Amino acid sequence: MGGRGGSSGLSNVKSQKSSLIDISKMPDLTGSEKQVKWASDIREKAVQKINSALKFYEDRMKSNPKIETYEDEVSATREIRKTMEAVFSQTTSAAKIIENRGLFDERRISNEIENLVTQYRNKRRMR
Repeated sequence: MGGRGGSSGLSNVKSQKSSLIDISKMPDLTGSEKQVKWASDIREKAVQKINSALKFYEDRMKSNPKIETYEDEVSATREIRKTMEAVFSQTTSAAKIIENRGLFDERRISNEIENLVTQYRNKRRMR
């Protein structure tokens, strides 16, 4: 529980390669032309948000001498990215994405990252 590095999970975050979501590997959407365009825009904005957040935090972590400062942000963003990628990889219905567009809102993504970071830090404090 004590030392820096290994027991904190930092080594796991540092060793993981960044893998941004590749929108070109997402399945084609089905629906009317208007639905497909709208859902594609929703999906693209959500992917751009998560990719830019992940790149930002990973770059900060690499350039900051106190690497653990961004450890939680990177872990949280990767967790959300993984979930989002799974959802988008399995969803071909434009209507479903449109119906659930609130889940993919850029502010919601930011809030989810912040919430996970808070959870990680609270768990660590309770140990």
